[in-house]
Amino acid sequence: MNKKLLTFFVLILLSLNVIADYFEDAEQAYISGDYSTAFILLKKPAEQGCAWAQNNLGWLYHQGLGVTQDYKQAVYWYEKSAEQGDAKSQSNLGGMYYYGLGVTQDYIEAYKWHSIASANRVDKSRDSKDSIVKLMTPIQIEEAQKLAREWMEKHQQ
Repeated sequence: MNKKLLTFFVLILLSLNVIADYFEDAEQAYISGDYSTAFILLKKPAEQGCAWAQNNLGWLYHQGLGVTQDYKQAVYWYEKSAEQGDAKSQSNLGGMYYYGLGVTQDYIEAYKWHSIASANRVDKSRDSKDSIVKLMTPIQIEEAQKLAREWMEKHQQ
C-alpha cells in the first residue's frame, strides 16, 4: 500500500474517533440536562447532513429544550433525517402531521410516515398507525398506503 493511501486511511480512522467523541459529548450534554450545549454540538453535524444529529436537533426544537420551541424547525429537521431513512425521525414526523404541529394536520401524511417507521420496526408507529386509520376514510387510507409504498420503493437500497 502506498504512503498516501495509508495516510488517507489513518486520517479517516482518526476523524471517525473525533466524530464519535463529538456525538458522545452531545449525548452526554443532553442526558445531563445541558440542552443548550447539546444544541450547539448537534447543529453543525445536522447542517452537514448527519441524520442522527438532525433528528436530535428536531427533538430539541420540538420540545423547546435549549432553544425556543419551534415546531416548524422541528419538522424541518425531522424531514431531513426521515428522508435519509432515520426511523425515529419518520415516527416523529408522523406525530407532527397527526397533531398538526408545525404543519397543517394531515392524517394521510401522518399515516404514511408512521407506516414507513413501522416498516423500520418502530413499534410506537405501528400503534399510532392503528389509531390514525380509525380517523380516515377508505380513500385516504389507500392514498396514504400508496404514498408510503412509493417512498419505500424510491428509498430502497
